Amino acid sequence: MVDETGDAADAASHVRSGMKAQILYGGNIVKEYAPSVLGDLGVNENPGVVDLLLMKNQILGKTGFTPMQALSADITRTAVSMSWTSCG
Repeated sequence: MVDETGDAADAASHVRSGMKAQILYGGNIVKEYAPSVLGDLGVNENPGVVDLLLMKNQILGKTGFTPMQALSADITRTAVSMSWTSCG
């Protein structure tokens, strides 16, 4: 797992939206996946008030979600605790 800046996450880190799971072979990235954590819109390290305000603005039509934020906010009501999206 790497964080948003591409640095390796330590063993004590919690998985959050914005991180990536990388499959490595021979030191090269073969495949990369981005987790979508339910309720975490990837604004900061912990879901909180900012995430709620983003949801409110989405509902009111003031802003839109990125595809990853839409998964995390569960706007299609298919809630799973975490889903993975291929990055390439």
